[in-house]
Amino acid sequence: MKKSFYNFFYKIEEGILAYNSKSNAMAVIEQDKLDTFKKIIKDETCEDTQFIDELKYGGFIIEDHVDELLELRHDMYSNRFANNMLALTIAPTSDCNFRCPYCYEKDVLHLQSMTDEIADKLVKFVEQQAAGIGSLEITWYGGEPLLEFRRIQDLSERFMKICEEHEVHYEAGIVTNGYLLTKDVLEQLIQYKVRTIQITLDGTKETHDSRRYLRNHGGTFDKIVSNLLSLKDLAASNEKFPAINVRINVDQTNKDEAFELLDFIDKSPFRAYVTPYVAGVYDEKDLEHKYTLTDSEYGKLKNKFLKELEKRGYSIDYSAYYPQRITANCCCDRYNAVVVDAHGNFYKCWEEIGNMDSCIGQLGADINFNLPKCYFDYLLYDPTLDEECKKCKILPVCMGGGCPVRRERDKRRNCNYQLECFKDGIMNSAEKLGKVISQEINL
Repeated sequence: MKKSFYNFFYKIEEGILAYNSKSNAMAVIEQDKLDTFKKIIKDETCEDTQFIDELKYGGFIIEDHVDELLELRHDMYSNRFANNMLALTIAPTSDCNFRCPYCYEKDVLHLQSMTDEIADKLVKFVEQQAAGIGSLEITWYGGEPLLEFRRIQDLSERFMKICEEHEVHYEAGIVTNGYLLTKDVLEQLIQYKVRTIQITLDGTKETHDSRRYLRNHGGTFDKIVSNLLSLKDLAASNEKFPAINVRINVDQTNKDEAFELLDFIDKSPFRAYVTPYVAGVYDEKDLEHKYTLTDSEYGKLKNKFLKELEKRGYSIDYSAYYPQRITANCCCDRYNAVVVDAHGNFYKCWEEIGNMDSCIGQLGADINFNLPKCYFDYLLYDPTLDEECKKCKILPVCMGGGCPVRRERDKRRNCNYQLECFKDGIMNSAEKLGKVISQEINL
């Protein structure tokens, strides 16, 4: 037997808090077990077979022949190239009724909506895939997807029929600016199995309207809030009412407004059925972070916001902080996940919509033998072969440092941020479980 490379040990009043980033297990080793535990991890003789089995189960000790790095690589590729599900992010239009200055699509908008021909090709694509999958996950995206609500209705009905015929699980989500999200629209989205909705409010009225305005620069805050208020009765009566997440895009100019917006939400009736969260504005050109937050600044703000949510009675359990074992970051490094724009072009990332240099194919076209380099960069990047990553004990919960696009396109590695998040996650998870860490220790 030998101890896992991915063990972390922390001193607590009861003894030791042990965490393993590969198994994602956390356990308390009480004072009366410490000497026995130290013997076991030093591979000394121990007759407490039950304790040994418990440590094996948690991944804290492993057989001598086990190569944990190979196991991580195996799990990564098994999940990355799994074909039992299909995830489609669909933009039925590239047009938008907003003109947000920080939007990454603003320079590539073609203002075109999906035609019947493209829609038919998309349905045919799903039909071809349906026989070999167990689930279909759709995310409606844009532009602003609700500008093409009829197209969403039509495609949803056809997708659901295909899934019913092939006994495929179906569910959907939508990313919308919220301006057209009326009660009537939401009632229909629920029928089309939309289970999650993301809208955005970038602060209180004045700040939001200065950042998220209409094409004519008109304000949008009041309309979005009015829409949210109109959902009160539906939220109370419909058991399938979707999770509504209010995204607050933060940078140096509005980071404090997130808490002012939280004050506003707390006093609103829709406080009962929305959950706010913060997300950092990203600009690959702002290398000196003149207006965007650094990774560290964003991490601290995110934790502060979570703590404030918890203090105000939002349901925040330990899993909000607990490090998560991952095998893929997003649709970029998942084989059976693709973004489809209104023209029927395929991409691997939402941020690449409209950039034809990143297009990986088209609906109805033959196999593309001239895939762009980014496709292979995303799908074949292996952090278990990276000289820095393979020596890192948080590799199983990081797997190369987050966003593949920013890593490959912008050459940004966020190792310090990942490590800070990990440490904060362990401390906060322990606190939620009633344990107080005094220090990290080596065993």
